[in-house]
Amino acid sequence: MGRYLRVWAVVLGMAAGVAAQTNEGARLTPGTQEFGFWGAYSPDSTVGIGKVLDRKFFELDGQYAVTMLARRRVALKWVVEVVPVALLNEPTEFYSTNNHLTGSRAGATTYAGGVTPLGLQVNFWNGHRVQPFFDAHGGMLYFTRQEPVPGSSQFNFTFNFGTGVQVFAGRRSSLLLGYKYHHISNADTASKNPGVDSSEAYAGWLWRWRGWR
Repeated sequence: MGRYLRVWAVVLGMAAGVAAQTNEGARLTPGTQEFGFWGAYSPDSTVGIGKVLDRKFFELDGQYAVTMLARRRVALKWVVEVVPVALLNEPTEFYSTNNHLTGSRAGATTYAGGVTPLGLQVNFWNGHRVQPFFDAHGGMLYFTRQEPVPGSSQFNFTFNFGTGVQVFAGRRSSLLLGYKYHHISNADTASKNPGVDSSEAYAGWLWRWRGWR
């Protein structure tokens, strides 16, 4: 996991290194609308808020964003996303109480779908070809079985935050590259709530058009 994150940090650093190139086609203004997609993958889960290990996570998201505020150097977007595909992979696990085996669950890749209606993204160096950004999002996923362990829930809440770069490839398109911390939890609505934390690298593509201005 550490090597995976270091490689991704180098990629983001190289992209940010050309951020001094200005491009008027890359200037976000109030009302600018964008839509597109991105895919993310985490090769393992980590211990933070979540406590479950050995989970791989993939998601494919559709994104819509509108620029709410824009200044010479910074722009603020509201972002909403749909999640048609999310896959949580887990190994076979055995459960015990007082050193006595009480059950097991076969490893599987579990499908989920959902929405992420709450999102904010702040772009820096507005008007430059490469714009670093920070973002944070909240939403929900519904799995085809209780996740991440038996006794938890099929319905889970999600939140994530991270950083990345938006590379404006043309007057109406841009590339997204980023990293985010992603958390899955049922918020104690079930008897068990260990949660899953993932470190995701992602890439995507956006198209844009001018909105009400």
